[in-house]
Amino acid sequence: HLPTDQLVFKPVWSRFATHVITKPRKIAVQPTATGPWVAQAFVPGEEVCVYAVAIAGKLVALSAYRPTYRAGRGAGIAFAPDRDPAIATYLRRFIAGTQWDGQISLDLIRRDDGTLSAIECNPRTTSGVHFFHAPKDFARALLDGAPVTPDVQEPMAVKAALALYGPLQRPLGVWRDLASMPDVVAWPGDPRPAWRQFASTLEFALIALRHRIGLTAATTHDIAWNGN
Repeated sequence: HLPTDQLVFKPVWSRFATHVITKPRKIAVQPTATGPWVAQAFVPGEEVCVYAVAIAGKLVALSAYRPTYRAGRGAGIAFAPDRDPAIATYLRRFIAGTQWDGQISLDLIRRDDGTLSAIECNPRTTSGVHFFHAPKDFARALLDGAPVTPDVQEPMAVKAALALYGPLQRPLGVWRDLASMPDVVAWPGDPRPAWRQFASTLEFALIALRHRIGLTAATTHDIAWNGN
């Protein structure tokens, strides 16, 4: 039974760290049967995100990264690879112990002594997939279990989101990062996806205005599942 100032509270059905309350002196939420909350022990350290693929308890693909810019409190919009070998050791042990089969995405906290603690798990694709650019090799990992490593080794960004949110976080450094970071939406020989993300941003803005919600929430408004 930890005091509230050593806990993190969040709704069960939430995305992008929406409504997260960290180490409050007092907590005044009202959980319900249809809107439950969870409480977790606060773990100090650096956040590291992991995207992996496992086949029958064997790790076949792993991409670890650190969000360097965020949309709001949670969603990363720029990412730097993290090559800490302890992450692969942690994932192999977890996947073998659970006999995991399929995609898995973890948010980890790396303490000052290097130990890792998982704070959230998503059985779906997350931003680490952007570091795999060789489609045939990645397909073989998914379908046949052939091991594959990320072939992109540099920081990347969702540039439309970085242009929107980045100046609020690093007013000077963001322009250098916009110029130097590859766009995760860009693809060799096809400029249309990179440019059309700005049209998508406008669409999300209209959804946010129509439903009176935040821009980040608007990106999942039509696919979000809240338990019913």
